[in-house]
Amino acid sequence: MEIRQVSIDELKPWDKNPRVNDSAVDAVAKSIQTFGFNVPILYDQHMMIVAGHVRWKAAKKLGLTTVPAIQLSLSRA
Repeated sequence: MEIRQVSIDELKPWDKNPRVNDSAVDAVAKSIQTFGFNVPILYDQHMMIVAGHVRWKAAKKLGLTTVPAIQLSLSRA
């Protein structure tokens, strides 16, 4: 697995993400400002976010242009 810097605009949120936690965006943004981006966003071969929607939203709020991310090879199953 390789952590890469990926353009934030290339990543797409998964529209079926079961978690509804937009209330955490401000806290995560503050954490990123204070401690840096410590947990990469996970995405699939179609640039769809698998894990890290709140981190992605927080990064957008902070005006970041790239985020650390790991591409996973996933099948439809």
